[in-house]
Amino acid sequence: MGKLMDYHLNPDLPADRRVSDNYQLLVEQIAGRSGEVSGTLGLGAQDFIGDEASDKDKGFEHAIAQRKNLISGAVGTVVGVGTSFIATPWAGAAVGGGAGTVTSVVLEELFEDAEGKAKEDAQSTGGQYWQQGMVRGKDITQLAVREAAEKYHTIDAGDAASAAGEASRQGYINARAILEGQAPGSIAEFS
Repeated sequence: MGKLMDYHLNPDLPADRRVSDNYQLLVEQIAGRSGEVSGTLGLGAQDFIGDEASDKDKGFEHAIAQRKNLISGAVGTVVGVGTSFIATPWAGAAVGGGAGTVTSVVLEELFEDAEGKAKEDAQSTGGQYWQQGMVRGKDITQLAVREAAEKYHTIDAGDAASAAGEASRQGYINARAILEGQAPGSIAEFS
Protein backbone atom coordinates (compact mmCIF):
# COMPACT_ATOMS: atom_id res chain seq x y z
CA MET A 1 0.00 0.00 0.00
CA GLY A 2 2.84 2.37 0.81
CA LYS A 3 4.46 1.63 -2.54
CA LEU A 4 1.15 2.22 -4.32
CA MET A 5 0.81 5.60 -2.62
CA ASP A 6 4.38 6.49 -3.54
CA TYR A 7 3.89 5.35 -7.13
CA HIS A 8 0.56 7.04 -7.80
CA LEU A 9 1.30 10.34 -6.05
CA ASN A 10 4.49 10.82 -8.08
CA PRO A 11 3.83 13.74 -10.45
CA ASP A 12 6.51 12.39 -12.83
CA LEU A 13 4.50 9.24 -13.46
CA PRO A 14 3.92 9.02 -17.24
CA ALA A 15 0.38 9.91 -18.29
CA ASP A 16 -0.21 6.45 -19.80
CA ARG A 17 0.44 4.88 -16.38
CA ARG A 18 -1.79 7.18 -14.35
CA VAL A 19 -5.11 5.88 -13.19
CA SER A 20 -6.36 9.39 -12.50
CA ASP A 21 -5.11 12.91 -12.00
CA ASN A 22 -7.43 13.21 -9.01
CA TYR A 23 -4.99 12.46 -6.18
CA GLN A 24 -7.70 12.57 -3.53
CA LEU A 25 -9.61 9.83 -5.35
CA LEU A 26 -6.44 7.77 -5.76
CA VAL A 27 -5.62 8.04 -2.07
CA GLU A 28 -9.14 7.02 -1.06
CA GLN A 29 -9.24 4.09 -3.50
CA ILE A 30 -5.87 2.70 -2.46
CA ALA A 31 -6.60 3.17 1.25
CA GLY A 32 -10.07 1.63 0.94
CA ARG A 33 -8.87 -1.49 -0.88
CA SER A 34 -5.99 -1.85 1.56
CA GLY A 35 -8.48 -1.61 4.43
CA GLU A 36 -10.61 -4.34 2.86
CA VAL A 37 -7.62 -6.68 2.62
CA SER A 38 -6.59 -5.93 6.21
CA GLY A 39 -10.17 -6.34 7.42
CA THR A 40 -10.49 -9.71 5.69
CA LEU A 41 -7.28 -10.90 7.34
CA GLY A 42 -8.51 -9.55 10.69
CA LEU A 43 -11.80 -11.42 10.33
CA GLY A 44 -9.93 -14.60 9.46
CA ALA A 45 -7.85 -14.28 12.61
CA GLN A 46 -10.98 -13.54 14.63
CA ASP A 47 -12.66 -16.70 13.28
CA PHE A 48 -9.56 -18.76 14.09
CA ILE A 49 -9.56 -17.47 17.67
CA GLY A 50 -13.27 -18.38 18.00
CA ASP A 51 -12.90 -21.83 16.41
CA GLU A 52 -9.95 -22.72 18.63
CA ALA A 53 -11.89 -21.61 21.72
CA SER A 54 -14.98 -23.54 20.65
CA ASP A 55 -12.88 -26.71 20.35
CA LYS A 56 -11.48 -26.12 23.85
CA ASP A 57 -15.00 -25.68 25.24
CA LYS A 58 -16.20 -28.87 23.56
CA GLY A 59 -13.27 -30.80 25.07
CA PHE A 60 -13.95 -29.35 28.50
CA GLU A 61 -17.67 -30.10 28.33
CA HIS A 62 -16.94 -33.67 27.19
CA ALA A 63 -14.60 -34.14 30.16
CA ILE A 64 -17.28 -32.84 32.54
CA ALA A 65 -19.89 -35.19 31.02
CA GLN A 66 -17.49 -38.10 31.45
CA ARG A 67 -16.89 -37.15 35.08
CA LYS A 68 -20.66 -36.91 35.72
CA ASN A 69 -21.15 -40.35 34.17
CA LEU A 70 -18.35 -41.80 36.29
CA ILE A 71 -19.79 -40.34 39.50
CA SER A 72 -23.31 -41.42 38.59
CA GLY A 73 -22.09 -44.94 37.82
CA ALA A 74 -20.19 -45.16 41.09
CA VAL A 75 -23.19 -43.94 43.07
CA GLY A 76 -25.42 -46.40 41.20
CA THR A 77 -23.09 -49.26 42.07
CA VAL A 78 -23.01 -48.27 45.74
CA VAL A 79 -26.81 -47.94 45.80
CA GLY A 80 -27.16 -51.28 44.02
CA VAL A 81 -24.94 -53.05 46.54
CA GLY A 82 -26.75 -51.33 49.38
CA THR A 83 -30.20 -52.34 48.09
CA SER A 84 -29.17 -55.97 47.60
CA PHE A 85 -29.76 -56.48 51.30
CA ILE A 86 -33.43 -55.44 51.08
CA ALA A 87 -35.74 -58.42 51.34
CA THR A 88 -37.95 -57.88 48.27
CA PRO A 89 -36.78 -56.97 44.76
CA TRP A 90 -39.59 -54.40 44.40
CA ALA A 91 -38.48 -52.47 47.46
CA GLY A 92 -34.85 -52.61 46.26
CA ALA A 93 -35.81 -51.31 42.83
CA ALA A 94 -37.82 -48.47 44.37
CA VAL A 95 -34.94 -47.46 46.64
CA GLY A 96 -32.43 -47.78 43.75
CA GLY A 97 -34.61 -45.72 41.38
CA GLY A 98 -35.17 -43.02 43.97
CA ALA A 99 -31.46 -42.84 44.71
CA GLY A 100 -30.68 -42.57 40.98
CA THR A 101 -33.09 -39.64 40.58
CA VAL A 102 -31.66 -37.85 43.61
CA THR A 103 -28.13 -38.50 42.35
CA SER A 104 -29.00 -36.98 38.94
CA VAL A 105 -30.50 -33.88 40.51
CA VAL A 106 -27.51 -33.41 42.81
CA LEU A 107 -25.02 -33.94 39.98
CA GLU A 108 -26.81 -31.49 37.69
CA GLU A 109 -26.79 -28.88 40.45
CA LEU A 110 -23.13 -29.58 41.22
CA PHE A 111 -22.02 -29.26 37.58
CA GLU A 112 -24.48 -26.52 36.56
CA ASP A 113 -21.82 -23.85 36.19
CA ALA A 114 -19.13 -26.20 34.93
CA GLU A 115 -18.99 -25.22 31.29
CA GLY A 116 -16.21 -23.97 29.09
CA LYS A 117 -15.63 -20.24 29.03
CA ALA A 118 -12.98 -20.20 26.29
CA LYS A 119 -15.41 -19.20 23.53
CA GLU A 120 -16.87 -16.40 25.64
CA ASP A 121 -13.38 -15.13 26.41
CA ALA A 122 -12.39 -15.50 22.75
CA GLN A 123 -15.25 -13.27 21.63
CA SER A 124 -13.76 -10.46 23.67
CA THR A 125 -10.22 -11.27 22.54
CA GLY A 126 -11.25 -11.62 18.88
CA GLY A 127 -13.20 -8.38 19.00
CA GLN A 128 -10.28 -6.53 20.53
CA TYR A 129 -7.93 -8.03 17.93
CA TRP A 130 -10.22 -6.91 15.10
CA GLN A 131 -10.64 -3.41 16.54
CA GLN A 132 -6.90 -3.01 17.10
CA GLY A 133 -6.27 -4.18 13.54
CA MET A 134 -8.59 -1.51 12.21
CA VAL A 135 -6.77 1.19 14.19
CA ARG A 136 -3.33 -0.14 13.18
CA GLY A 137 -4.36 -0.24 9.52
CA LYS A 138 -5.69 3.30 9.67
CA ASP A 139 -2.49 4.56 11.33
CA ILE A 140 -0.23 2.81 8.81
CA THR A 141 -2.30 4.08 5.89
CA GLN A 142 -2.17 7.65 7.17
CA LEU A 143 1.59 7.41 7.66
CA ALA A 144 2.14 6.02 4.15
CA VAL A 145 0.06 8.68 2.40
CA ARG A 146 1.54 11.47 4.52
CA GLU A 147 5.06 10.37 3.54
CA ALA A 148 4.18 10.22 -0.18
CA ALA A 149 2.29 13.52 -0.10
CA GLU A 150 5.17 15.30 1.64
CA LYS A 151 7.65 13.79 -0.82
CA TYR A 152 5.80 14.86 -3.97
CA HIS A 153 3.61 17.80 -2.85
CA THR A 154 0.81 16.66 -5.18
CA ILE A 155 -1.79 16.78 -2.41
CA ASP A 156 -1.97 18.36 1.03
CA ALA A 157 -0.47 15.80 3.45
CA GLY A 158 -2.97 16.49 6.23
CA ASP A 159 -6.00 16.27 3.95
CA ALA A 160 -4.62 13.14 2.30
CA ALA A 161 -3.94 11.48 5.66
CA SER A 162 -7.43 12.31 6.89
CA ALA A 163 -9.11 11.00 3.73
CA ALA A 164 -6.92 7.90 3.66
CA GLY A 165 -7.59 7.15 7.32
CA GLU A 166 -11.35 7.29 6.82
CA ALA A 167 -11.17 5.24 3.61
CA SER A 168 -9.01 2.63 5.35
CA ARG A 169 -11.42 2.39 8.30
CA GLN A 170 -14.42 2.04 5.99
CA GLY A 171 -12.55 -0.52 3.89
CA TYR A 172 -11.85 -2.54 7.02
CA ILE A 173 -15.55 -2.45 7.89
CA ASN A 174 -16.45 -3.30 4.28
CA ALA A 175 -14.55 -6.56 4.60
CA ARG A 176 -17.33 -8.03 6.77
CA ALA A 177 -20.04 -6.89 4.36
CA ILE A 178 -18.16 -8.31 1.37
CA LEU A 179 -17.61 -11.67 3.10
CA GLU A 180 -21.33 -11.79 3.96
CA GLY A 181 -22.27 -11.16 0.32
CA GLN A 182 -23.35 -7.55 0.83
CA ALA A 183 -22.24 -4.51 -1.09
CA PRO A 184 -19.16 -2.66 0.15
CA GLY A 185 -20.31 0.35 2.14
CA SER A 186 -23.61 -1.24 3.13
CA ILE A 187 -22.30 -1.28 6.68
CA ALA A 188 -21.18 2.22 7.60
CA GLU A 189 -20.29 1.57 11.23
CA PHE A 190 -19.40 -1.64 12.99
CA SER A 191 -20.38 -2.17 16.58
